[in-house]
Amino acid sequence: MAITRKPKGKPPASEAQISALIEKGGRTARQETAARAVSLRIPGPLAERLDDFLQGQLVRVPRHAWILQAILEKLERETER
Repeated sequence: MAITRKPKGKPPASEAQISALIEKGGRTARQETAARAVSLRIPGPLAERLDDFLQGQLVRVPRHAWILQAILEKLERETER
C-alpha cells in the first residue's frame, strides 16, 4: 500500500467560522412547512369504501393524497360560483 501526502485544498474552518455557523442556527422541519395539521375522523364504512376504491386503481395513490386532491377539487368547484 502506497503512502501519499495529505491533499492540498481549502484550509479547515476556523473556530470563529464554526461558532458563527452554529450560532446562526436553522429552522426546524415544522417551521419550514406552512401546513397546519388537522385531524380527520372518517367513519369505518366510508374508510373501507375509500380503501377498496383505491386498491382497485391501476396506479397506487395514497389515501392522504387522494383526500387532499378531493378537497382541492371541491374547493375549486365551490369557489367558481
